[in-house]
Amino acid sequence: MKTKELIRLLQIADPSGEGECCVDNEDIESVYTSEAYWNGCLQVFKRDLNHRIIGAKFVGSGNKVVIQPLSIEYSILNDTDLPVEFIDLSPLRQTDLEKLVQEWRDQSNQILNDVEKDSFIKYILKRYKMMFGETTEEQEDKAEFHASVFFELNMSHKDKMPEDILKMKLNDGTIPSWEERKCKQWDREINLVLEGTDLILQKV
Repeated sequence: MKTKELIRLLQIADPSGEGECCVDNEDIESVYTSEAYWNGCLQVFKRDLNHRIIGAKFVGSGNKVVIQPLSIEYSILNDTDLPVEFIDLSPLRQTDLEKLVQEWRDQSNQILNDVEKDSFIKYILKRYKMMFGETTEEQEDKAEFHASVFFELNMSHKDKMPEDILKMKLNDGTIPSWEERKCKQWDREINLVLEGTDLILQKV
């Protein structure tokens, strides 16, 4: 559909311009122009004068106008504490949606915790080798186990990063990656102690 046709149909559907727009019931995050081939080829239908579909084509040249939706579920993945309201719903429908939103929060927290725990384990193994030299596979397995248990008992992806680390910049003025800043935080907050052959982690 051409942009001008979309605008015409939107004006017919909502002359006031105050209606909420959606794509498959999801809010619209942005509208932008991109190359037709980007993120998969543009799909276009051919229509006759009565607007009936008579064919289709994949287009890999030129530009396309992308209407990008954004779901509440995806937004919760970026902010698991995102406030969600329920407006003008029946009690049963609201209860069902409240349960669904809580499932999204639980799943998102689990995913984010798993990602951060994986980064933490890699960080501990790297620091372990730097501090205590060459390690055996058995020692690394033990260290990984202790790091995993320590994270689950003491840490979360929601742990706040100190303000100075959050705003830190490298010598060339560039901003370090989130993982680099997390490592700086863990350098400051986690002590590694070797008791016999066991690695003990302590939170400062």
